[in-house]
Amino acid sequence: MSTPGSTVSRPKPWERQSRVEGTSSPAAEGAAKPWEASRPVSSVETVVPESSAGPSQQPAARPWEAGHGNQGGVMTTGSPYYYQRPGSYGLYGNSGMYGNSSMYGNSGMYGNGSMYGNSGMYGNSGMYGNGSMYGPNSGMYGSSMYGPYSGMYGMNPMGNMYGRPMPGGGDPNAPSAWQAMLGGIGSMVHFFGRLSFLVDENAHAVHFFVSALLQLLDRFGSLYGELARFILRLLGLRTKESTMDKEQHHYYDKDLLWKSMSHFKYVVLGGGNSSGYAARQFVNLGGGPRELCIITNEAYVSYERPALSKAYLFPDKPARLPGFHTCVGGGGERQDPDWYAKHGIEFMVSTQVTELNREEKVVKTDQGESISYDTLIIATGARPVTLWDLKASGADLKGIYYLRNVQDADVLIDGIAKAKEKGGKAVCIGGGYIGMECAAALAMNNLEVTMVFPESRLFERLFTPEIAEFYEKFYADKGITLVKGALCKSLEGDETGSVTTAVLDNGAKVQCDLVVVGIGARPNTEIFKGQVDLVDGPPGGIKVNSKLQTSDENIYAIGDVAAFPQSLEGGKLTRQEHVVNCRTSAAYAMSSAMGEKVGDYEYLPYFYSRVFSLSWQFYGSSDAEAVTHFGDMASGKFGAFWVKEGKIVGGFYEGGDPEDFSALKSIVVNQPKAPENLADLGLGLASRM
Repeated sequence: MSTPGSTVSRPKPWERQSRVEGTSSPAAEGAAKPWEASRPVSSVETVVPESSAGPSQQPAARPWEAGHGNQGGVMTTGSPYYYQRPGSYGLYGNSGMYGNSSMYGNSGMYGNGSMYGNSGMYGNSGMYGNGSMYGPNSGMYGSSMYGPYSGMYGMNPMGNMYGRPMPGGGDPNAPSAWQAMLGGIGSMVHFFGRLSFLVDENAHAVHFFVSALLQLLDRFGSLYGELARFILRLLGLRTKESTMDKEQHHYYDKDLLWKSMSHFKYVVLGGGNSSGYAARQFVNLGGGPRELCIITNEAYVSYERPALSKAYLFPDKPARLPGFHTCVGGGGERQDPDWYAKHGIEFMVSTQVTELNREEKVVKTDQGESISYDTLIIATGARPVTLWDLKASGADLKGIYYLRNVQDADVLIDGIAKAKEKGGKAVCIGGGYIGMECAAALAMNNLEVTMVFPESRLFERLFTPEIAEFYEKFYADKGITLVKGALCKSLEGDETGSVTTAVLDNGAKVQCDLVVVGIGARPNTEIFKGQVDLVDGPPGGIKVNSKLQTSDENIYAIGDVAAFPQSLEGGKLTRQEHVVNCRTSAAYAMSSAMGEKVGDYEYLPYFYSRVFSLSWQFYGSSDAEAVTHFGDMASGKFGAFWVKEGKIVGGFYEGGDPEDFSALKSIVVNQPKAPENLADLGLGLASRM
């Protein structure tokens, strides 16, 4: 279920909202674009050289070739772009974008005169007018770009781009080609130094200018090409070679043009918990607008993912977006789409990254975009292990669900409703973290739940036999059947293709109308193969150093996907699939990327869960030689310490309050020697350290 207000629309630059009284661009409303006002223009425009075209083949008049008087411009007083502000004229003047008047003043861009010379940027002799961009007689689309008589669309001696081939004849008093070229280079650099403000205010004008530069890449050779590319990079823009087709002369596609020229100082791949906390740290450290881009294949900006297996599945008062966007789970403000827009952060939703080119510092997307970066932060997370991965028969039946994102959760909620209409029976495959939480949620939705898992007890990788026994009894009391030591060999369905039966490897069959699979996760690393070092065996993921840098120092990896050296275990590589690691590693990597002084990344492993009326937390490592239990299981308040080489390295507690959990964490962080009366002291040990 899509939640209103939770997605970010990514308009193209010429569709962005106007900053003048918050009015929206006509382009976004289907109105004619400025360049379409005088004649129809397709999204791909082919330009035919004059020498090879008859009169009937000549291109129609372009906006800048219109008359230069009051009626010659594209815009008129009544046009959608007209805005009356103090003074004699409007946004583009009294009579048009390319007509007699100007952009913000009487006849100049910000005043009476011109942008840099006699007239105005859009005035009588401005950027697209009769005369000059920087003076009376040398306009970009007027008489001259590089001198009095050698304009891009002017006469000579460099040649008319759409007219006579270069070099052409012209005024015998015109400057030489080299004089014109040097003058043009100086003018272009000066202009581009002041152009950046136009990107947001008047993106359509920049579009014309950039498209002209793309023409230059091909027409005037490598010198101008490299100059144009350099200038575009300064503006944060990027070009593609494919925007020109030399066999068909010249063309440009507006969508492709804008998609191909995004550049950001920082790019984060992935839209999970990590990216939201990276964005918060970016803002806290004073990051500026248009410096950070986040790309996610989900339809939502970052949210607190743990809610999906907890409150999101509750039958009463369930959690819904935008209520749990990051960073509410970490004590911060709720970062909804407006928050990112307010801070100038580009959050690209519903966009899949398809390729990374480390040498060029470019990522490509399924939307045709090429986005360059200075620093890349990989936060692609992990994906569920599926029954297809295990080659289980019946994996494609309807009624089988996985849980990783909001879309998965929405589909599961719909599946719960359908299962209730049938027999109301559900099977949870997996007895770990996700399996336990999903089984509890299904039982709360009044389904008859059976858990199937191959281990000898619930959550075997963490729970001791004593702890597991407590939870197994609690689940049984809630009507949940546990089938331990068994694998789901295959699934069977009916004539409609819906699942009906789980067939176990011990020969047993479990009837079901719904199946939830929670058997682990795999890091999303495929597109990074050959670009950064990966960990082939366990724990998998992208190998990073103690600074969370990959084999390329300009690329970081954080969250579930990163395999980092765990100092508590002597530098052993570990991956931590937990929200706290996502949060802390994100803040650390962003701080480092932005030049903050940071030490080595230190992370204390942490897990927690809330099911039914239960709530437990764990800190540290469960890799130990001995475990000491304490507390009273009958009362629901109990715990355990893991001891290695005489020191406490891990701690678990169920039923505690914030003070109890704080004491537990303090003990594990300090790693005191385990006293002989540890079982009697329990959490009281914290007060004796």
